[in-house]
Amino acid sequence: MGVRKDSILQEIINRIKTISTANGYLTNAGMNVFENRSVAIPEDCLPAINVFEGNDDFQQEVIAGVSQLHEYLLEVEIEITARGTDSAQNLRYLEADVKKAIHSNDETLNGLAIDIIPSDVMPIYDRQRNKKLIGKIITIGVKYRTNAWQSE
Repeated sequence: MGVRKDSILQEIINRIKTISTANGYLTNAGMNVFENRSVAIPEDCLPAINVFEGNDDFQQEVIAGVSQLHEYLLEVEIEITARGTDSAQNLRYLEADVKKAIHSNDETLNGLAIDIIPSDVMPIYDRQRNKKLIGKIITIGVKYRTNAWQSE
């Protein structure tokens, strides 16, 4: 077995990779999904989605029968980036697609989490290799539990 938060992040990435018009989404942004990418994304890979692991905060200890559990809130930042020449409407479509993919009628991420908590959406504007980029950072919280002092 692996670390629970790794499984959670992989499930989120797998869901985002399903974003395509053939699957009923507004964009095909699922073709360019990255995890913790810190180098510039080539323009021919835009629009792109980059998933970052944020803070993993201990919330509380839970006693369930004879089991002792620890509850955490994992922050996940999802950065969507597009060409500066793309319209604001296209950026809104990307945002809507990401939100739809993550929730997809199951806020437990196939039983890995207790809940997905929506948080902030922050616009970003940047220059990368003298090319203007637009984007948004979507922050979500994923509440999950593990056995006390165990990663899974």
